[in-house]
Formats: sequence, C-alpha cells, structure tokens
Amino acid sequence: MTDDSTDGAGEGPTVRSATLSAREDCPDATIETRDGTVVCRGHVRGRDGAAIVALDGATYDAGTNELRVVVVTETDPDAGPMSIQALVNLGYEVAVELDGGLPESVTLVEDDADGRREALTASL
Repeated sequence: MTDDSTDGAGEGPTVRSATLSAREDCPDATIETRDGTVVCRGHVRGRDGAAIVALDGATYDAGTNELRVVVVTETDPDAGPMSIQALVNLGYEVAVELDGGLPESVTLVEDDADGRREALTASL
C-alpha cells in the first residue's frame, strides 16, 4: 500500500511512499531512520485467525512537523470460516520514504483488538 498524503504541501518533507511488510516476529514498537527512510516496527493483535495487518496511512503535518503512521488490523477477505477463534499477534514493518528531509517527530499509532493508541512517539 502507498499513501502520498501530505498536509501543508510545500512546507517540509513530503511522503513519497509508504509500504507495510508483515513480519514473522512480533517486535516491540520502534521508530528509526535508515538512509532517509523512516522505519516503524511493531505488532498488533487481531481478533482471530482471519485478521491481517494493514497500513491505514502515513501523513506529514507541516504545522507540527510530525509524520503520523497508522497501522490497523482488518479481516482477510480470503479467510475461511474455520479461522482460529483466538487473539493473534501480527508483526509488521512500515517503511516511509520522504522527499525534502525528515520530520521533527514520528508518531506510530496502532488500532487493533485492544483499541486505538499511540504506540510510540520519537524525535528524529
């Protein structure tokens, strides 16, 4: 998935692309930079075995100089009726490529079976 959203266009960095990759492991929430790319890792909890991790958005706000990355769980449309009926942990990594530099801060938001919360905020 790619999200090119930018609030306050023309001021500060712009989001070129944002990609989510599922991970086998379920790391604690982290935010780092790698070659001008912001990388967020963590895990969310799905309600059952039909849950998948998805990127809801990566947006830059020029007013606060903040990048906000939102990761959610969704129901896999290909999941059958025999999915595991238990909470599942879903690891992820989101890579956000920016043009025009890095934001001052990044906030990682997770929205899953436990509710919506700011998992981590980091200054860059």
